[in-house]
Amino acid sequence: LEQQQDMDAALDAFRTAAEIAPENADVQFTLAYALRRAGLTDEAIAAFEAGLALDPGRQAAQDALDALRAGS
Repeated sequence: LEQQQDMDAALDAFRTAAEIAPENADVQFTLAYALRRAGLTDEAIAAFEAGLALDPGRQAAQDALDALRAGS
């Protein structure tokens, strides 16, 4: 859906996946990156934080979170 430029539907699908599998870090990170691409900074930060709580060793996700917090 995201590749077809239907961000609203893609975000709905990613949010649903995160609700179904809140313990899955990959799902949280997928949602976080999609939210960042959509410009939804606060939601992206929350999703990155959720993913990093599950898998704190993801340096790329930590870097993305730091950049969002810094406003980049």
